[in-house]
Formats: sequence, structure tokens, C-alpha cells
Amino acid sequence: MNDSTTTRTAADTLRAVAELIEAHPDLPVPFTSLYDHRPETADLHWYLHLAHRDPANAGDKARAIITALGGTWSKDFNRTDDTARFTRRWNGLSLEVSVQREQVCTRRVVGTETVTIPARPAAAAVPERTETRDLVEWDCGSLLADQDQAVSA
Repeated sequence: MNDSTTTRTAADTLRAVAELIEAHPDLPVPFTSLYDHRPETADLHWYLHLAHRDPANAGDKARAIITALGGTWSKDFNRTDDTARFTRRWNGLSLEVSVQREQVCTRRVVGTETVTIPARPAAAAVPERTETRDLVEWDCGSLLADQDQAVSA
């Protein structure tokens, strides 16, 4: 791809982003990334799990975004930060909706376990102890399970 083609491709991609935002004024504005080594694609992220994005209604907003944009979305649940991510490709754009797992899944305690937490050698004042922790599973059905939509998420 030469510089002229790259510039034209990047402009076309950004137009697609603008058209998407204009077509859905009711949706939160996504964060957008465009990379010069991939001008044919842009990454649009709706980071609904961030505190300044009002995470209390994040599940409803995620449903609205996915319903409005339609299509088939992949879902992934990150075990390290309790974030649910929904992704799909659309018109050369990479779309991602991120939300706290408890906004779209049901936490279910399935038992308890007793674990021994060893003393820390550098902290002699913190002795070994035993504690009981909940064993938890998450029921994460379709984000749109309660809606009659031809959208998969």
C-alpha cells in the first residue's frame, strides 16, 4: 500500500466510524483507535466497566449497543479482571464492548473451601492463617436472552 492509498483508506475508515456514531446518537460514543500500519481498520471500544462511564447501567448499555449494531458477537470473560468483552468485525471496523462481569452474569456460590495462607517470611508479624472462601461460578448466558432479537451475543 502506498502513502496515497493508505491515506485514502484511513479516511474511508474514519468516515465509517463517523457514520456509525451519527446513525446511533443514543449510544455512548466509543473510544477509537486507528493505526497507520492497518489503515483499513479501526478499533472502536465501549469501555462500559470504567467508573466514569456509569458502570451501574453498563449491562443495559451493552445490550443497547449490541442490539443496535446487530450481527454475531463473540464473548470472552477475562478471569484476571472480571471483565466481559463482546467483539465483532463490521465494515472493516473492530468493535468491542467491555463491561464488568456482574453486570451481565449471575454470580452463584456453589460451595466453600478452606485454604491455608502461609506466613510471609519478610513479615513475621503476619502469621499463617486459615480462612474459608466462597467457591463461585458465573452463569453467563446470552446478553440478549431476554429479548427476541436476531442478534447473538
